[in-house]
Amino acid sequence: VRGDQFQGLIKSLSVTPKMILHLRSRLYPWRVRVGVGGISTDIMEDISLMDGEVFLRAAEALERAKKKRREVVYRVGSLELERVTEMVFTMAEVLWHRWNEELWRRCRLLLHSGSIKGVAHKEGVSYQAVHKSLKNMGVLALLGALEGLEAWFKEREGGS
Repeated sequence: VRGDQFQGLIKSLSVTPKMILHLRSRLYPWRVRVGVGGISTDIMEDISLMDGEVFLRAAEALERAKKKRREVVYRVGSLELERVTEMVFTMAEVLWHRWNEELWRRCRLLLHSGSIKGVAHKEGVSYQAVHKSLKNMGVLALLGALEGLEAWFKEREGGS
């Protein structure tokens, strides 16, 4: 943790799309930078003591996010991956700016419970009301796009 930022280290890009949505639903204002690359030090509990290409790319991504006024930027060493993530998250950012607190709460509940029925029960409203709000404001479409992005990452990582 450095001031108003924190860093994490993950093994697989495939977890990042929904992780970003989870973080975005709870933290604002924010910017996410994703860097992929090697580490020139051992893995340590204090990530601020680590060094390597991955951290340089993450810093580059943050600079690009500031310059382009973007919330999410990937720098992974693959133009194809960077273009695809830019397309998905550019649209995500447009949607996010239209969501109100009630919709964010429902999105968080959906991510946690995994079902619209669970969200409706927790909110004390009808399934139809929850489904309509999630569909009309693009939450369901975005979740589908993020699941597709996760699958696409897994294919490139050699997983299933």
